[in-house]
Amino acid sequence: MSSLSLCAFVLAKNEAANIQRCLDGLRGLGIEVIVLDSGSTDGTQAIASKYENVRVENYTWAGHLVAYNQICTRPGLKGKYVLILDADMILTEGLRYEIAELVTKGEIQAAKAPVAMWWNGYPLKYGSLYPPKPVLFKVGVEYFVPQGHCSKLRPEVQVVTTKHQLIHDDRKPFPSYLQSQARYADLLLASAKLGKLSWRDKLRCWTPLMLLLVPLYSLFVRLGFLCGKVGAIYALDRLIAETIFYRQALASRLRADTEEKQEKA
Repeated sequence: MSSLSLCAFVLAKNEAANIQRCLDGLRGLGIEVIVLDSGSTDGTQAIASKYENVRVENYTWAGHLVAYNQICTRPGLKGKYVLILDADMILTEGLRYEIAELVTKGEIQAAKAPVAMWWNGYPLKYGSLYPPKPVLFKVGVEYFVPQGHCSKLRPEVQVVTTKHQLIHDDRKPFPSYLQSQARYADLLLASAKLGKLSWRDKLRCWTPLMLLLVPLYSLFVRLGFLCGKVGAIYALDRLIAETIFYRQALASRLRADTEEKQEKA
């Protein structure tokens, strides 16, 4: 596999709890891996530097949209494919071989993989709300445009879905989860000011409805209750995330109302 026209990028910040599993999953491809580290202080860079095929670069984080588009138009890689992962994601053996086959044929623009959600090392067979994740791209095009607190593929992009799954298993401490959700909420509000929200994100901002709908959907429509405690904790995490979104939106509106009253006074 070392002859593959492929390079992998791993986005990381304080991922010491996760990055070894991510890099182990990439090892079987026999390709260069570049860890784009956004100021880790927990030993992430030291762990990554132990791998012979891994190079660590210091990287200024400006969101997934910017990061993905920068990687997909990176000088010196035109004509190649890039594999982009967050540090808490792991390639399964089947997905490694499938990606290698797609790159060898060279017929696709992009590929996304279904995501198998794990919670702190425990598989979540049911209940996950994680959509398929775009992971493989032919270099030379900016593939992403803004959507709510995140981004989406341009509609004209021809993308295939892999048969094999990508594992998402974030084992960072709970405070890190809260910080990431607060960061996503800030991005959502920034998109709201630009009028670039999906209907779902509009509900998040303007009503508390999603606080009930999201965890209930995970538990009973996606059958998360069949996973017992793990399914319940995952649904609780989604409740917390939605609460943070709504709380930040309320605080933003309160500040705007106060500023408006002060201007009128």
